[in-house]
Amino acid sequence: MIDILGFIRQSRKVFYAFYKPTWSEFKQTAYVTGLGMILIGVIGAVIYLIFKTII
Repeated sequence: MIDILGFIRQSRKVFYAFYKPTWSEFKQTAYVTGLGMILIGVIGAVIYLIFKTII
């Protein structure tokens, strides 16, 4: 049987650990995420161009 009350208690501990990030933490997270998206896009474009020239 599923222990629903135990799951709720464990989940509540996780939610209490959450906090609202400061503005500097938010900016840093947005910056790193943006760089990651740009990097993945550039890698995809390079792979596309490589295959486009080979085929």
